[in-house]
Amino acid sequence: MTKAQITEHTPWVIKTGVIVGCLLCLSVWFNSRLSAVEIAQAEQKTKVDMILDIVRDIRSDIKKP
Repeated sequence: MTKAQITEHTPWVIKTGVIVGCLLCLSVWFNSRLSAVEIAQAEQKTKVDMILDIVRDIRSDIKKP
């Protein structure tokens, strides 16, 4: 087996790798959080639409002679 040589650029490569890894983790977390918020808003809108349908049904039942 050959061993990788440590050069003068090794610290730069390691720091860059850590920064890129952190940015990737942060972007994945943000994307999942944004998706969760969008899903919650969609569920809330569905519930509001259902309530409005029920209210319309009740109003139509009340207005019938």
